[in-house]
Amino acid sequence: MKASLLLSTALIGLGSAIPMTFDLSEDMITKLKTGKSSGMLEITATGTTANEFLEGGCRDVIFLYARGSTQDGNIGGSPGPQTIDQLKAKLGTSTVAAQGLEYPASLLDNLRSEGCDPDDAANFRDLITKAATECPSSKLVVAGYSQGAALVHAAASC
Repeated sequence: MKASLLLSTALIGLGSAIPMTFDLSEDMITKLKTGKSSGMLEITATGTTANEFLEGGCRDVIFLYARGSTQDGNIGGSPGPQTIDQLKAKLGTSTVAAQGLEYPASLLDNLRSEGCDPDDAANFRDLITKAATECPSSKLVVAGYSQGAALVHAAASC
């Protein structure tokens, strides 16, 4: 037991000391130095609430999102807004309608058998159905984070 612990500790030390190299373009180096990288952790333009589908109707892509437990707004602070910003950067702002789900996202709902309130799952299912029915030529992207991911699963199951 002691020998395996010593060996494991030694191997971890060796593994963490191995240098790594990255091939970065000049453009990427500039973006990293100025803080203007395309990474998912950059400051977002979207905010914590998105109602572009319900308020603006159909677009080529409709992104339906359920935030995690206790997060603000209807898309939360992370990773919802960053994901939306990246989608819009790749596909165009006028192409993507972002829509978050209004639901309590309370911690206690995590203890339920599906990891969320079944009524919230039914509401999300109804939102997905509304988007599919009203916008048959739109591509739907459905996502969630933490409890929101459980909600997506439950909505697809009910």
